[in-house]
Amino acid sequence: AVFTLSQSKARARAATIIYKRLKKRKSSFGLDFTDADIPAGGQVSGLDSAGAERQELLKQELKQNIDAEQVYLDSLLAQRVAEEQDRESMASAVHSTQRQAELDRVDLNLTTEEWIGLVDQVRANPTLSAELLGVDVSEDTFSI
Repeated sequence: AVFTLSQSKARARAATIIYKRLKKRKSSFGLDFTDADIPAGGQVSGLDSAGAERQELLKQELKQNIDAEQVYLDSLLAQRVAEEQDRESMASAVHSTQRQAELDRVDLNLTTEEWIGLVDQVRANPTLSAELLGVDVSEDTFSI
């Protein structure tokens, strides 16, 4: 799924909150066998079923912990993706601003005749024209 930047950040925040809530919640699945009477034969009736129940509860708790960890990892990934998109966007804006400033400086250094000569060269060379101005610029749409 493709998320916008604000959706990614909101999803990351929500996943982090869920993860923290799950971490705070204490396990209520622990069973206490300290009061169990063990007969001389070493067998306790119902111990096998209690052990199986405890094992099942531990499996459920482990699954919940794994799910919570996955939610947390997903939130970290979403957060990192959002941060990377921010960095790329800022870098692109900076590069664009620098390129425009560079073009403005070149424009200021050319005389009118030099500028017209440059425009004529670009107009005469379709490959250069497409590279500098974009493929959608044609003779009809080209203007000084």
